[in-house]
Amino acid sequence: MTPATMTDLVPTPGCALHALAAEYNLQLVEDTTSLDQCLRDKSHAHYLALRDGRHLVVVPADQDPDMRVNVVRGLITHLEGDEPPPAEPRHYPWCVPSACISHRYDDGVILTEHIGAELRLSIPAGMRVHRDELLSAQLGSDENLVDERPSVSFNSGGDGVLLNAAEFDSVIDNLADFLDGLRAMRAEMTAPRAEGPA
Repeated sequence: MTPATMTDLVPTPGCALHALAAEYNLQLVEDTTSLDQCLRDKSHAHYLALRDGRHLVVVPADQDPDMRVNVVRGLITHLEGDEPPPAEPRHYPWCVPSACISHRYDDGVILTEHIGAELRLSIPAGMRVHRDELLSAQLGSDENLVDERPSVSFNSGGDGVLLNAAEFDSVIDNLADFLDGLRAMRAEMTAPRAEGPA
């Protein structure tokens, strides 16, 4: 798949979109990828928060200008409504406090094993794999460990390899490449078999 073409700002006939972009510090990007028509018709905008601090709104290249303004405005409204609630005392914002485990020691010190929501890639009906999942990931932090920084556990339910932020970045990049490969495989599934003698 061809990556989206990055431009400073998508040219628009009106100033409403420029005002929205400036007010919310958004960079608008036109997606010039060759998406399948059915996907192109269903895609109105995507929001991306990049590691370098930029906030992108990716919109289809041939989108109606009035629709574009309305879609970006609706996306901003949706994002504002998704502000996470404040974290409970002594917990991270991503914690599921009812799942976190506190350990009280004889000296009165309480250390907590922080547990976040588990993200699972479910399996198709009829498929059997270990733990009934293709892939799972869970964010956690254990104050009982020497290194209590948050880390991510894949398919281990917290027992096994824990990835720090840099390692997790590497996994994300690898998964992005893997997903691109899956999309390429999916496209190849419809290619006809070559004719010729057996």
